[in-house]
Amino acid sequence: MRLPIKALLVFVLLVASACDTAQDNTPEDDRVQTVDFILEDLDGTPFQLSSTQGKVVILNFFATTCPICQAEASDLNDLYLDYQTQGVEVIGIALRTSSEEEIRAFVDAFDIPYKVLLDDTVVSRAYRVVGTPDAYFIDREGFTVDRIQGVKPIDFVERLVESLL
Repeated sequence: MRLPIKALLVFVLLVASACDTAQDNTPEDDRVQTVDFILEDLDGTPFQLSSTQGKVVILNFFATTCPICQAEASDLNDLYLDYQTQGVEVIGIALRTSSEEEIRAFVDAFDIPYKVLLDDTVVSRAYRVVGTPDAYFIDREGFTVDRIQGVKPIDFVERLVESLL
C-alpha cells in the first residue's frame, strides 16, 4: 500500500516540475499592472501617476525621519538629474509621519529636484508600504517590474533604470 502512494507522489512531482519548466519565464511575465492614484504635491496641485505613461518611473516612499531616506537623497537627486532627459521620473511620496512643514524642510534641506507628493495613507496601503524607504520601479508601459525595500545600492538602481530605457 505504501509503494503506490510513493509512486503517485513521484508522478505528481514529475508532472508539476515538467509544467513549471514549460512556462515562458520572460521578464514581461513578472510585470504587475501598477496601481494608479492621484495625490497632491507640496503646492496642493493634484498629480496622477498614469500621467507618466511612456516614462520609466521610480516611485519612492520615504519618511523625513528615516536615516536611510536621508542618506540616499543625494543619490536619487543625481539619478534624476542624469536620466530625466531620457524619460526617467523620480517621484517621492512622503509618508504622513511628519507634518507638511517637516516634509517641505526635508525637500529643501536635500535640494530635491523631483516631484514630491503627500501620502494620504490609502496609496501607501495600496502599495503595501510597511517601512521606508520603499521603491517601486515602473516601466514605460505602466507595469511595476521591481521593488526595493530598504537600502537601494545606486549602481544596482542605475543598471535597473538603464534596462528599462
